[in-house]
Amino acid sequence: MVEGTFLIYICFVINLTLFPIPFLEGTIEIHKQVFKLEHNFQLFNFLNNPLAFTVIGNILLLIPLGFYILLFNKKIKAGYYLILVFLLSMVIELTQLFISSRVGYVYRTFDVDDLLLNSIGAMIGYFIAKLLYIKSNQVLNINIYHFLQNQEKALLK
Repeated sequence: MVEGTFLIYICFVINLTLFPIPFLEGTIEIHKQVFKLEHNFQLFNFLNNPLAFTVIGNILLLIPLGFYILLFNKKIKAGYYLILVFLLSMVIELTQLFISSRVGYVYRTFDVDDLLLNSIGAMIGYFIAKLLYIKSNQVLNINIYHFLQNQEKALLK
């Protein structure tokens, strides 16, 4: 079940970040005229033009990843996880840059800020999932403790 929802989530991320890829010349010309996008290689550029949708969207995009990674590997360390999600974000951004270079114009922007914002979102998801995991184990341990106490009392009667 979890693997299936993870696959759906990954497909959603790929679809949102890479598609549609314009291949038809007419579509490319329309996009060039309508969308005047530029790549951003300057860190913290979003502070100059903070489009709430872009900032919040990039943070929200990888929050679920924190939950999934902890479901698959509960012992992953935060530092290793941060490197993993940064590299994943880098793959997405470099793929956007590569496809833009192949179609001849910027259809999706390579944005250094996306690397930062996606990583922040993924770490938020990681820490929320870690907190929920710790709390659920505490509740489970308390319930097991009370269950065992009740069993011991029943046996002593």
